Amino acid sequence: MSDADPEASESTSPPVVALGGSAGGLEAFEAFFAALPARTGYAFVVVSHLDPERESLLPELLQRRTQLVVRQATESCRVSADAVYVIPPGHQVVLRGERLEFLDLSEPRSATRPLDALFRSLAEARGPRAVAIVLSGTGGDGSLGLRALRAAGGLVLAQDESARYEGMPESAARTGGVHFVLSPSEMPDKLLEFAAGGFVQPLTPEAAEGAETEDLQQVVRSLLVRTGHDFSLYKQGTLRRRLERRMTTLGLGALSAYLGYLREHPLELDALFSDLLIGVTEFFRDPAAFESLRE
Repeated sequence: MSDADPEASESTSPPVVALGGSAGGLEAFEAFFAALPARTGYAFVVVSHLDPERESLLPELLQRRTQLVVRQATESCRVSADAVYVIPPGHQVVLRGERLEFLDLSEPRSATRPLDALFRSLAEARGPRAVAIVLSGTGGDGSLGLRALRAAGGLVLAQDESARYEGMPESAARTGGVHFVLSPSEMPDKLLEFAAGGFVQPLTPEAAEGAETEDLQQVVRSLLVRTGHDFSLYKQGTLRRRLERRMTTLGLGALSAYLGYLREHPLELDALFSDLLIGVTEFFRDPAAFESLRE
């Protein structure tokens, strides 16, 4: 397959993890990569809010902490599994197909929220094979883009109270789009769990077909009882994807196991309900809108 082929298969396109931080981010990056195994199958893209007027030593510093190859990203470089790409200061990148593309910052766009742009591009380019990680830093970069990535089925992590500066991870957590709040050294284990339960071992065709049987109907009935909303006519593909995402988050490989989890943890129905409600149909659930229509 040539580099120019836009239809690169998922089997040859590595899942991508984008990590971002600013103040206090270096120690968070180092803790993360120090805990990372030598082989994960992921490609890693690191974004740090550094002074563009100063030379960055971040690639060299991270290389001391990991066995993965660490390099500074260049224009239109192709991402590979088990490699780390550090975005140079003062640049903003997106993932297009298999390559990291630099944005033209001379255009009227903000250079102060590079994580948002990268997360959104990952949502489109990788969907459920993407991970967003928000680490120590000030401000709110990443909190907008992570919602697009989560809606596409990706995994979202944020640093816990170990962050030296909690602005960025707290802003991310307030969106409600973060799956897990962890220390950087705990995050690699969650990545491996996600890979094992998600894109590395997706639901088989038999399991997907079985999702239309009694197990799926039971989930829909449970949602109706819990929330008063009937998802029986919901698009089957969308319903399955949302279910698979919740199952992946919980480390469950079968719908029957998820049903058992629902019986023991009814609050999970609230999380599933939240995932099923997509933004473009939100107006259907706005009482004020229907009252205006009635009048």
